[in-house]
Amino acid sequence: MSDEATLIVGILGGLAVMIVLLLRHQRRKEARLAAQTEIEIPIQSTAKAAGIIIVSMLPGPVLVGVLAAATDQTRQHAVAVVLLLLALSMGGVFTVGMKLARRYANVGLLRYTPARLELRIGPQRWQVDLGKPYELDEAHAFGPGNISLQVLVVRQSDGGLAFSYGLPLGRKPYGDRAVDRYVEPLVDGEARVIHDRLRTRTAR
Repeated sequence: MSDEATLIVGILGGLAVMIVLLLRHQRRKEARLAAQTEIEIPIQSTAKAAGIIIVSMLPGPVLVGVLAAATDQTRQHAVAVVLLLLALSMGGVFTVGMKLARRYANVGLLRYTPARLELRIGPQRWQVDLGKPYELDEAHAFGPGNISLQVLVVRQSDGGLAFSYGLPLGRKPYGDRAVDRYVEPLVDGEARVIHDRLRTRTAR
């Protein structure tokens, strides 16, 4: 197999591994939250989280670049170097980037209890009393990077709240309506667990 073919296979394989890891990571989070009576999901600043994740990808490639320059073996092992760069970048995202983003990019919280659904963004707070009747307005939209989003508005006679969340891999949106713009804030995909509970309660 030529170097070019090896590189293409390696890149495609790396992407497949990343998708599988993301899917397993998401499913584990959903299962953990689904087993809890009360659920809290931190809300991150998209810009801050993206910046942190991008920075977390840099140390590995920088180290490889320094070692390659020191040994002057880059040309002879170009394919191996590129594949190693991809592996280290993905490793940085999963081992460091996601953890740092959760710690330093948080701007709010989505909290569910059997009695109340609460949304906090900085000093602002919205809540829905789940002991009273409420309605769900569900729609589909595309967000940053053209990712598929679920838009959810929870309405109640004396108020309500709204947010969007990235659809977990393999999940379809609830509701047949598509909208041009999503509702902020943008929450992580495990908000699907809260959404499912709200739908179950309205179906009773």
